[in-house]
Amino acid sequence: MIKRSLKNYLVCLKYVLIPLGTLFLGLIIGLSIFIPVAGSALTTLVEEIKSVIEEIGESAEPQALINKILESVLALDWSNPAKAVLKMISSEWLESTLQSGIVELLGGEEDLTVHATQISAAMDGASESMLAGFSSLILFAFLGVVAGYFLLRFQIRKQIASRAFWKTFLAAAVEFLIVAALTALSVWLASLWKFSLIFTFIISVLAVGGLAIAEAYLIHGVGKIKFREVFTLKNVLLLILSNLIIFFIWAAITAVISYCINKIAGIVIGLVLLELTSIVISLNAESYVKDYCENK
Repeated sequence: MIKRSLKNYLVCLKYVLIPLGTLFLGLIIGLSIFIPVAGSALTTLVEEIKSVIEEIGESAEPQALINKILESVLALDWSNPAKAVLKMISSEWLESTLQSGIVELLGGEEDLTVHATQISAAMDGASESMLAGFSSLILFAFLGVVAGYFLLRFQIRKQIASRAFWKTFLAAAVEFLIVAALTALSVWLASLWKFSLIFTFIISVLAVGGLAIAEAYLIHGVGKIKFREVFTLKNVLLLILSNLIIFFIWAAITAVISYCINKIAGIVIGLVLLELTSIVISLNAESYVKDYCENK
């Protein structure tokens, strides 16, 4: 069980490029929308500011505003990418950044105050356009992640535990019943004793392992082998141990990437590897039973 599970994981690591590829494709499509939208919004904003500056009798270059925005983006704390991105897409940050850039462009707060209404309208329009463009970027990146997950799952299943299409619906029904039963059990035990969550967790871990093997038997073993041949306490414990080992391998790989490259690479590649890891773990029982039946 452990040997086969680890072999499954190591063999399937080569498919990590699938979700990475779909993620980057989504980012490219999103950037192809965001960059023109942001550029157009900034150009329109600068034109509005230019008209204000012409009234003051000075000249200004759009590049000064763009440089200020880039400077503000780089000044964010990118050691925590999620926090930096959330801050960057907030309307408060965008308005504050645009306002400070406009102040530099005008040469002081006084001119900004005098033409506050005109500049505020221009800033609101630019802010809304940039938020819309950035939302498109996030949307396509998310779609890339989702597409990568399903393509990866299809490829891994074909590699280690292929099955007939109709059995997919059977597996979905069994998994739904498992989740419903475990949820009901947890709620019932919690209502009886508040410390029952500890025992519920232990029972759930054993139940998930056992039911994974039972589900795998229904899909691959019925009519080929006896149920008790694969459904044993030893196999349940070995399956749980195998999945824990695989999880620790994932954690170690992610930690090494974060240390050797940087945290951003560690987070991106780590999340992609987590997709792969969760898929392999979910299919290990099927792989074992299928292989057992074929070699019987």
